[in-house]
Amino acid sequence: MKKVIWSIVGVATLLFLIVVVAAQSEVISKSLGAATQGTDKGVDGPIKIGGAFGQTGICAEFGEGEFRGATLAVEDINMAGGIDGKKLVLVAEDTLCENKGVANATQKLVSIEKVSAIIGPTWGDTFQSGYPISRSANVISIGASSALESLVYTGASNALVFSTWFPQNLEIDALEAYIASQGLKTVYIIHDQDPFGAMMGMLFRDQASRNGLSIIGEEVVATDISDFRTHITRMKSKKPDAVFVSFVSPDHKAIFFKQAKELGFATRLFASADTENPALLASFSDALDGVVFTSPKGATRYDEFAQKYEKRFGEKPRVSSSHAYDAVRVLAAAIKEAKTTDGSDLERALLSVEIPGVTYNTLKFSDKHQIVGGEFVIKTVRNGKFVIISK
Repeated sequence: MKKVIWSIVGVATLLFLIVVVAAQSEVISKSLGAATQGTDKGVDGPIKIGGAFGQTGICAEFGEGEFRGATLAVEDINMAGGIDGKKLVLVAEDTLCENKGVANATQKLVSIEKVSAIIGPTWGDTFQSGYPISRSANVISIGASSALESLVYTGASNALVFSTWFPQNLEIDALEAYIASQGLKTVYIIHDQDPFGAMMGMLFRDQASRNGLSIIGEEVVATDISDFRTHITRMKSKKPDAVFVSFVSPDHKAIFFKQAKELGFATRLFASADTENPALLASFSDALDGVVFTSPKGATRYDEFAQKYEKRFGEKPRVSSSHAYDAVRVLAAAIKEAKTTDGSDLERALLSVEIPGVTYNTLKFSDKHQIVGGEFVIKTVRNGKFVIISK
């Protein structure tokens, strides 16, 4: 989902933290030094769940939205009586949007806080270092912005790891179908070496022919590169009908678009759903203008969720806010069904529960631990706004 330093204004926005008083919401943010309560693998007292959210760094737009979405879900569940009368307590740790931070946050959550499960980590496709730690402690992780196809790409296990983020192959199919519908036939791919970027490049390449597209070139760049002019010049010489871009850094993606326009590369530019980033739009509105990308369609209950979220936090839901909300709710349903917080038992329960969602009409996991389904609309940036151009 997704490495340059953000602008001062962007950092100030993304580092904004919410303190939720435990008496009001039963949510505890460890990053703010709040007190915690203990629990065990049974369900005899308050059920403590961890949140590994990237609230500082390149994934903060996602991580802060996930923290708020999870917070709202915990509040709603507790207001409805909890899980068989037992309250949920959320303990949040900032992963700093880096692998070392994810490992540290996960270790603290499972070893010190003794959480029963973890929501996160943010961008668990890029930052996979926490999974071996939570798995060794027999603790479930449910990501809200993790493309689990990246685990296949890196050869990692998905044991005890789930995600409410949509399957990326469905997103790629939707985007490629739109590209083909515009009469475009040849596509050049550029992506970085990050697990997410590399996985997206692989999926786009592998699915292109069945969607009527021909890949005429592929550029692979290091994650710390921000000067793409040599690559753009080479791509321009091939005269592709379209270019698909996937970088882990939101800023790098926008910088690529900016440099492409400066060099007169007039081809159509396409990207994935993580492009819908208000902080990025605020900094790179001109560069993003005309870029086409996918966006999750949302369930019939999404508008109700969005209104509640905006009333609670004073802003519209961020890209993965609803995914985090759904992650907490499906976890609660699994705990209720399993009548335990044992990781192996929860894994079996998660594979069998099926409940209404706000991101998807039905929350249900496949045997690959991915959410089932996912529909998309196609959006672009026009006059500084994200607008739908195809449903």
